[in-house]
Amino acid sequence: MLNLKANYFYLKAVKVTLVRFLKRLYFKTNYYNQSLKTKLPEQLYFYPNPLLLTSFINQKLFTFKLSQINISTFWTDFESAKEEKDLNSFFWLNLINRKNDGLIIQQIISIWMKNNIKYNKKNWDNLNISKRILAWILNADIILNNADKNFKLIFFNSLIV
Repeated sequence: MLNLKANYFYLKAVKVTLVRFLKRLYFKTNYYNQSLKTKLPEQLYFYPNPLLLTSFINQKLFTFKLSQINISTFWTDFESAKEEKDLNSFFWLNLINRKNDGLIIQQIISIWMKNNIKYNKKNWDNLNISKRILAWILNADIILNNADKNFKLIFFNSLIV
């Protein structure tokens, strides 16, 4: 009886492992990305106060000016894995100069979207996705201000898909 029970749990563990492996493969396919596509909005009418994020952010982490940062190495020069995770959450958007850094933010987000279009467990876990979407929506005014139509299309597509 004990051996039969052990075999049952072993087969259940194999099934769970196989399902997880197949899910990871499926999330990396183009078929998965195509299945998420839907009608894109043409305009965003929701511009909330970006100060809503202040309770979530440790303001000592990101006290930098985007005008002094090299955009081409922004996503590659990390001091630690925690810093990379914090940058990928985009909560730092609340701490920047909201008048002058709109174009730089668009470039940084464009580079991020090009690098992370496919599923990556590190950047696409549920907590990171929710933080990123929250930060992007709460800071949509500076992200989409003076943006060209192509960037808006890519931006809305990344929010939906």
